[in-house]
Amino acid sequence: MPKTKRVIRRVSHGSVADFDDQLWPINCLLLIMAAMVAGLVLAVKPSFAPPRLDHTFFNNGWVLLGGIVFLVASLLAGTWWLQRRQATRRMQLERSGIGRSQEVR
Repeated sequence: MPKTKRVIRRVSHGSVADFDDQLWPINCLLLIMAAMVAGLVLAVKPSFAPPRLDHTFFNNGWVLLGGIVFLVASLLAGTWWLQRRQATRRMQLERSGIGRSQEVR
């Protein structure tokens, strides 16, 4: 009976991102905070008339809500961009041998 050759292969395990490395908690927090600020604007601002281009422009509720939407959209895009840069940087470090598993002295 011929002997069978046994081959041992290394299994690569996919890395699971830690809670700190994930992006969805940051996005949820940004959206919840924006909803709170939008609720304050809706509760406090009595003027939702069409905005005029004078000194009362930034006292209008629609202008403030539009500013909140712009701010939240730019913050979400910024977190996505920073997360992507961090992942790229981490890959570069792991390729050079200075990954998470090794301690830098």
